Parts: sequence; structure tokens; C-alpha cells
Amino acid sequence: ALEEFIKDAPAGLAPTAQLELAAAATLAGQYDAAAKAWAELEDSPSADLRAIAGIGHAKSLLLSGKGQEALAKLNGLKPKAPEAYAQAITRQIAVAAEAAGDAKTAAAAYAELAEQAEGAAKPFYEFKTNQLKPKS
Repeated sequence: ALEEFIKDAPAGLAPTAQLELAAAATLAGQYDAAAKAWAELEDSPSADLRAIAGIGHAKSLLLSGKGQEALAKLNGLKPKAPEAYAQAITRQIAVAAEAAGDAKTAAAAYAELAEQAEGAAKPFYEFKTNQLKPKS
């Protein structure tokens, strides 16, 4: 039903409906449909919405077992996204890299997060960094 609404929705409502479609598809476990909905939002004129859509798209790819694709999407997004999203993107890079079996990239992302972290998150990021670093 949302797909039909989006086709004829006023321009101002289309992004909201697309976000709702992405969320509903994710909750239903329809990750390919969610990825498609997020991808539609990645062309938004809003840099914030493009960043959110990119993160959502990557998360959908990750949930559907496409860790390498998620990692590539996030690596492409990070230099283009507003600074406010850098930490969230780096967290997703760490998770996607780990899921994709790329321990080196995951460890580097967790190390970056550990450098920036304060409070309770710091020990977790340090643990993950050490866990994923190659043993010599």
C-alpha cells in the first residue's frame, strides 16, 4: 500500500512515506525491499537525509547477509557525509567489516571509535580492537 501511495504522493510527503516503507520492510524482515527504499532516499537534496539513507541502506544489506556490499556502501558514504554522522558510520563500518570477515578494517574502525569514546563505550571498543588485531 505504501508503494502505491509513494508513486502519487506530493513531493513533500514522499520522503516521509519512503522512510516509513524502509522501516516497515525492515521490521518485516524484508531486507531487500528495505534496501530499495533506502536507496530511493539516497538521491535526496538533503545531506542529512542522504547520510541517514546510506546508513539505513547499508544496515539492510548487512541484515540480508551482504556484509561486503554494506562495507563498500559505508566506505563510500563516510567521506561525503556531514561530520555529525561520522561516528555512526564508523560504528557501522566496524560491524560490517567484522561480518564480512575483514578483521583489519574492523579493528581499525574500532580503534578509531576507541580514540573518540568516553565513558562506558571506550573499554568495549578497545576490547574489540584487541580481539580483531592479528596476533603476532
